[in-house]
Amino acid sequence: MKTKLLFSVLFTLSLTVYSQTLDSEDFNSLTIGDISGDLTGATPGQGGFLIFGNNGSGTSTNSATSNYQVVAGGNNSSQGVQITSPDGDTGVHFLFKPIDSEWTARIAGNDIVELEFSFFTGSTTSAAPFRAIVFGDNAGAGATAVGLQYDPSTRELSGLATLSVSGTAGLYSFNLGVENLDFSNSDFILGANTWYRVGCSYDNITGAVEWKATGTNLVSFYDVDLVIPGIVPLEI
Repeated sequence: MKTKLLFSVLFTLSLTVYSQTLDSEDFNSLTIGDISGDLTGATPGQGGFLIFGNNGSGTSTNSATSNYQVVAGGNNSSQGVQITSPDGDTGVHFLFKPIDSEWTARIAGNDIVELEFSFFTGSTTSAAPFRAIVFGDNAGAGATAVGLQYDPSTRELSGLATLSVSGTAGLYSFNLGVENLDFSNSDFILGANTWYRVGCSYDNITGAVEWKATGTNLVSFYDVDLVIPGIVPLEI
């Protein structure tokens, strides 16, 4: 049976290294409507953002540039971006922006990359998760340096990071309901129909990762045997 999956997110984002801002966008200068006309991710659209989407091999049918909209209803009376997820059991929708040249040209010694954004949880019971990540190059292989995932069906916010376990790199999720990961396995549940400002960071020198689930909830992880230093940020 075909299932309608819908997840809309409105967000502003800034990418900073210490006090140096690499990129920032509140979407207020962009035109309401499609953020890009190229679904292949080859041609930048408004604000330098690119989009990519497909229906996969299952029941999804709605992959189109209209899935990525600049809208008036952003946070604090600003504009924002609304993303509609695939309408079936497969497919992906990506909104991304390259930051490799900005990272290369950063001020020497600024080695912690931070992603911060605001998003609206909505009331949907969609099974489609939303991820916001810093994607990079790990010794020639693509990797999520750090990120956040929101599951609208449970309203749980989780941390994401690529770790090396027994010599094999893989993407792992972290419960954020406890500070400094005391391993009590506590989920971090957000409220429905609520705006949240959240963030995450990755230390390119040490590999340490950190997540800010709210203004008071700060979770960090650093295990010299597991973290991967040197992942080069390429895009958000």
